[in-house]
Amino acid sequence: AKPFTVSALKTGDKVELTGHAPSAEMREQIASTLSAALPGIAIDNKLELARGMPQGFDTLAGFGMAQLAGLTDGTASLSDLGLSVSGKAASLDAYDAVTGALSGALPAGGTLAAMDIQPPVITPYMFKAEKNADGIVLDGYVPSNDMRSQLVEAARSSAPNVVDNLRLAAGQPDGFAEIAGFGLGQLKNFSNGTVSLENTDLSVRGTAVDTASYDSAMAALSGAIPGGAKVAVEDVTPASVSPYTWSIARDSQVVVLNGYAPSPAAKVAFEADTQKTFPDARIVNRLAVAAGVPDGVDYAAAGSFLASQLSGMTKGTASVSDNTVEIGGMASTPEAHSAITTAIAGTIPGGLTLARSQISEPVIDPYVWSMTKGEASAEISGYVPDKDTATLAVDATRAKIAAGSSISENQKVGAGAPTNFAGAMSVAIQSVSRLVTGKAEINGTDVTVSGEALTGVAANEIRVRVANGLPPGYSGKTDLTVRTVTEFVTPQACQSAMSAIMENDTIQFESGKSAIKPDSFGLLDRLAFEARRCPEQKIEIGGHTDSDGSEEANIKLSQERSNAVRDYLVRSGVLFSRLIARGYGEANPVADNSTAEGKAKNRRIDFRILN
Repeated sequence: AKPFTVSALKTGDKVELTGHAPSAEMREQIASTLSAALPGIAIDNKLELARGMPQGFDTLAGFGMAQLAGLTDGTASLSDLGLSVSGKAASLDAYDAVTGALSGALPAGGTLAAMDIQPPVITPYMFKAEKNADGIVLDGYVPSNDMRSQLVEAARSSAPNVVDNLRLAAGQPDGFAEIAGFGLGQLKNFSNGTVSLENTDLSVRGTAVDTASYDSAMAALSGAIPGGAKVAVEDVTPASVSPYTWSIARDSQVVVLNGYAPSPAAKVAFEADTQKTFPDARIVNRLAVAAGVPDGVDYAAAGSFLASQLSGMTKGTASVSDNTVEIGGMASTPEAHSAITTAIAGTIPGGLTLARSQISEPVIDPYVWSMTKGEASAEISGYVPDKDTATLAVDATRAKIAAGSSISENQKVGAGAPTNFAGAMSVAIQSVSRLVTGKAEINGTDVTVSGEALTGVAANEIRVRVANGLPPGYSGKTDLTVRTVTEFVTPQACQSAMSAIMENDTIQFESGKSAIKPDSFGLLDRLAFEARRCPEQKIEIGGHTDSDGSEEANIKLSQERSNAVRDYLVRSGVLFSRLIARGYGEANPVADNSTAEGKAKNRRIDFRILN
């Protein structure tokens, strides 16, 4: 026969033999060979006798029919010495064995005319790509060699070195190529990681190359997956950064979060917490997700604390680097300034350490300060540029008003004070201290003094001082009345009144001189008013010193000081003829001159009603 043929068709547990055999003996030998290769198989031998069998035909036929052992269904046929094998492999190993055998050198000089072996159906259908520093390793199944080439090429876009361990298998889900290609595309975002597919369930694990790669991977995995797959596992670790930096900045009603957050949840939580702290503000979240938060740092607690501090500012920034923070800005109120500086001076929540701070005091506009004086009280309130100025105001007030008067203070430190504020405040305090009741107010560079003076001279001097004595750039005005003497008193009552005034007060002079200090002008105004209430009595003004210096010098100084007091009272409306000024020097001490306290008591002016 030409060609000389034989064909074995396997269907389940049966084989049908057709074609030619050169003899009855060879006919049985071929069937016997097939039976040995396929134990238990039923053989329907339909070989026909014919001449012309090529040499080695029987050997090649036995080899070809032996391949049917690895197929569930299939055909092995020879045409002369050309071998054709087709069918469905029973298993992956069988597929590899059959295709491997047919791909090598065939016995008896045979040639492979055709090979069509279908891989087995595998379930679940698995695919895996693992990336490390060396490259990408592909494992699992692929339905065809063409698709294998496509996937290997796709893997090379993420790493140049690809190891292909894929095995051909049928049973792939619909969209397999798209799903696998999508997964391989994610590997470019990872320094190391794994993409695996079980049917249409996609699992992605890995460590991002950088923050942009993390964002890219998370965006891709949160969207629609090609091929109808679903993400069964998503375990993407953000890239680690150092130093770990992040910040929160406020400018009015806009708050910007910048830098890094340790996870998407932390990023969202920080924004939500910040929105609660700033309910009316617009939150701009520019945080990128990255690992690397130092040990001991509580990101959420630190962020909440810093947001709270910025809520007390009109504008400010808190910047974190690893476990240190720098914070600066302008406080919204003096109270907020105090609260912020106190808070950051202590232990900062979240394990942070303060590296630097610069919290500006609020710029106050209008800048208002005032002192209100009662007959035995004073109230100081408003803004001052610093604590020293606040202390100066209290000390000056205490020195100028009646001893024993109560002083209440509500001064706040705030930025925005005009130049030479302390000088203007000094004029205001000196002026109002001479009033029975009154008020001095500084509003920006405008100074106003109002109230009731005890003498016309005092009122005029206050008017002149406020008009001409303020620092450059300030303007002043006054609204003053003068208390008139409407009731006269007995000499005894007059003495009692003047003694009561001097009981805890002392007229202050320049050291070693007779010049009266302005601190005592208010005291002398009160004495002048009382002296005018007993207009018929003469009054002795007695000057006294301590024992320091010579007796002659002390008598001279005490006389000059009593003269100075007399002259002040005369200017204030007391008749010169009523006043007798006497200097007693150190002759009449009221305390021990061996102590500083005693000497201070001995340096005094006494008032005595005569006749």
